[in-house]
Amino acid sequence: MYVNVNATSTLNVRKSPGTSSAIVSKLTKGTEVIVSAKKAGWSKIKAGNFEGYVSSQYLTPIKPEENKAVDQEQTRETKYVNVEIGSSLNMRNSASNNSSIIVKLPRGLEVSVYSEANGWSQIKAYGKMGYVSSQYLSTNKEDAEQAGNSSDQDENTPDKVSEKYVNVMFGSTLNMRSEASSNSSIITKLARGTIAFVYSEEKNWAKVSANGKTGYVSSQYLTVTKPFNPNTSFDEYEKISEQYDITLNDLTLAQIAVNPQTDKKYNTYIREDALTLINSTTAKVKGTSWNVRGGAGTSFWVVGKVNGGD
Repeated sequence: MYVNVNATSTLNVRKSPGTSSAIVSKLTKGTEVIVSAKKAGWSKIKAGNFEGYVSSQYLTPIKPEENKAVDQEQTRETKYVNVEIGSSLNMRNSASNNSSIIVKLPRGLEVSVYSEANGWSQIKAYGKMGYVSSQYLSTNKEDAEQAGNSSDQDENTPDKVSEKYVNVMFGSTLNMRSEASSNSSIITKLARGTIAFVYSEEKNWAKVSANGKTGYVSSQYLTVTKPFNPNTSFDEYEKISEQYDITLNDLTLAQIAVNPQTDKKYNTYIREDALTLINSTTAKVKGTSWNVRGGAGTSFWVVGKVNGGD
């Protein structure tokens, strides 16, 4: 993932998720970071030798342009919004499908294009500057006006990118390949729990972007929920507990009252030579401190002890 802020701004890295937390560092536009967790609009990241939390909205899987302010007088090209009839094109605050939407542009609208990079165009429309997906801009107004009649328009728009997690066995990694084939070269290996942005899925393969690289992975190892990692700090999970003003003994008695069978008696055993028979059902203990066991044998657990005369 990459930091995507304004050219003259920096992104605060904080000690914990929250704007009141201490700032541990500041990152410039285009800095590459590794995201290990996301929650409630915050991402836990690692950049260089330090870790911290940043606002998720300022991270993008696509590396933004160099930190150059747009010169309003620079050469620009006129293009037209080319989307399906009834649709609109989102103009966003930065070149990322995760960034906020500034305005929605209707089909056929004329816009001024200042730059294009990594599938995104920096444009001006309605007096506002922003970013749109380049594939939905046309140099010909007539083409834009006729758009939408084709049934094979690309469905893999940036706005349809989904976020999933790598879910492999503990200690394993998922191969990201250059093509949708197990015979193609490996670009990188993704660890369990890595966030992957999915652009498309077909025939058990998914085109994804993760850790700043784009390639193909097996779809079966991606899930919409983050898998549990035993090495993850418990601070990253919400702790839910409730205290009751009752003792364990009271709870046990309450359980017995509801289900008496939970206090069911079971047979116990004592050595035959420890008893003096009085009749067929009664005996008297000889000597002192004999073990009463849960089974017929010294290998069974001791339930209690009895003394002479009992």
